[in-house]
Amino acid sequence: MKVINFSVKEILSSLLDKSKIQTIREIKVAMVYKSRTTYEPPTHQVGDKVKIGWDLEDTRHQTYCSGCGKHQTQEAGVCFWGCNKTRCTSVFNKHLGTVKITAVFEIEMGKDNFGCWIKSKLWSGKYIDSAKKGWREGIKIYDDFAKRDGFKNAGEMFKFFDKQYDLSSPKKFHVSRWRWEAEGRK
Repeated sequence: MKVINFSVKEILSSLLDKSKIQTIREIKVAMVYKSRTTYEPPTHQVGDKVKIGWDLEDTRHQTYCSGCGKHQTQEAGVCFWGCNKTRCTSVFNKHLGTVKITAVFEIEMGKDNFGCWIKSKLWSGKYIDSAKKGWREGIKIYDDFAKRDGFKNAGEMFKFFDKQYDLSSPKKFHVSRWRWEAEGRK
C-alpha cells in the first residue's frame, strides 16, 4: 500500500481531527530535451488506498506530541520538547489512518505584483484562474482550497509554499484529494 508522509506542524491538527482531505506535492521534472520539459506522473490515482502517517521516516519512534509534533517517549504529560502547550494533552501514533483517493489534478502556483495565485486545470479541461472571478470570490476559493489542505487560511498556505518553493517563478503541483476510511474497515 502506498504511503503519504507528513511532518509540517502547521497542518498537524487537521490531520489529527481528519479535516485534512488533500495534499499538494510539487511535480518533479522527468526530463528536459531541446527546451521541452516533461514531468513525472502523479504518485496516486483515483481509487488508490493510501496510508497516512506522521514522520514515518523516523523508525525509532511511534508516538508524538499533539502540540508540537515531535516524538514522545511517554504517555500524555509534560512535553519534554517544551512546546507551546505546557502539558501535552495527548500523544498520537504515527500511523494516522487510511484514505481512498477521490481526485487527482494538477495546479500551477505562483506570485506576481498583486500577490499569490493558483491556476487549476480541472475536469472541464479549462483553466480556472480564481483571480479573474473577482477579489472577494477569489479569496473564498483560495481559503476553501487551503482549508482542504489543512491550513487555517489562504495566506498561511501561500506563505508556507512561497517559503518552501519560491513562487516568484510559477511551479506545478499535483493535488491528491481523499476520503478518510472508517477505522477497522477493510
